[in-house]
Amino acid sequence: MKIKKKNNIGIIVRDFNIGGIQRFVSHLASNLNNEIYNIFIVILVKKEMNGLNMLKSIHKKYIIINPYNKNNILSFFWLKNILNKMDSSISFGLRSDLMVGILSKIFKYNNYFVTERGGRINRVAKGPLRIIMFLLDKYIVSKICTGAISNSELGKDFLIKNGFNVSKIKVIPNGIKISNYERKININKNYTIGYIGRLEEFKNVEVLIKAFNIIRKQNNSIQKLVIAGDGTIKYKLKNITKGIGLKNKIEFIGFTNDLKNYYESIDIGVIPSKSDGTESFPNVLLEHWKYKVPVLLSDIKTIRTITNGMNKAIYFNPDDHNDLAKKIINLVSNKKQMSLMVKEANIYLKNNFDLNIVINQYHDYLKNNIKGFRI
Repeated sequence: MKIKKKNNIGIIVRDFNIGGIQRFVSHLASNLNNEIYNIFIVILVKKEMNGLNMLKSIHKKYIIINPYNKNNILSFFWLKNILNKMDSSISFGLRSDLMVGILSKIFKYNNYFVTERGGRINRVAKGPLRIIMFLLDKYIVSKICTGAISNSELGKDFLIKNGFNVSKIKVIPNGIKISNYERKININKNYTIGYIGRLEEFKNVEVLIKAFNIIRKQNNSIQKLVIAGDGTIKYKLKNITKGIGLKNKIEFIGFTNDLKNYYESIDIGVIPSKSDGTESFPNVLLEHWKYKVPVLLSDIKTIRTITNGMNKAIYFNPDDHNDLAKKIINLVSNKKQMSLMVKEANIYLKNNFDLNIVINQYHDYLKNNIKGFRI
């Protein structure tokens, strides 16, 4: 019997911390039909590797190289050799888009796909480096890539601004593995607010801390704020917390891979991202819906695009901590509204962002765009 040859796909990602992109990449690699695909995740390590155990539990085929280390220039040749063995590659992250793009330009690789998941939107580089990255993206990557996948319409707009032909771009949203999760009902009268995500300026966590300071003065039933994640402004946020006397009421728990435990520890979630076009598709939004946690949403274009068609969602002005405080206080006093929000969100999640639906969209896109695709 003849053994069918599979499509060898390299998924290239920079670093592997515990974040939404990394969780999605792990599930994407694991769930694409293994009778058709043979998928390796190639991790271009710089510093963040605290998600490796998560990856090991989901997808076993991965390779780690370090092209960022000046003493390890041979890593570029290792990456070249890996790409030589692949039928196609999908790059997740602007820096890895550029790195693989340059190698593809030099060595004439076919079937090279890039993704836009926030790198071009939140401007990962500053100063002259940003200009260099933009020029490489516009005049090399956009011209030689086979296609580009964006997880949002906003990301698609930025790809077009960076010179990508609209005919090459496909919008496929993030997805999440759905389960028949039943949330335990909080029978206590005390509530915990939660934030999970990176601690960076554009995530706007400071507005949540300021809102919580107001809430504590007006509503004793809201006892605690839990902040899960890490980032460059962690100590700034801790100093703000200490300065307003809430050190014992705001808990910083760092990165967590135990999502179920985190979401069960909070009663209301908040996604406070800024309104200056820095957010692409916050995967934590899907996680709140999956674990049936009512979530208050920053009123920005990206989130409005994702929640289009929902009637019960609550939005707040991301530049106004008083507005956020008011919305949280009103919500905890209306359990019926909380219940309706959760019910609508869970149905909306299953209909639009089930991982199986998203995986099928990726498969259809790759099948139709990879030259020499093997069925």
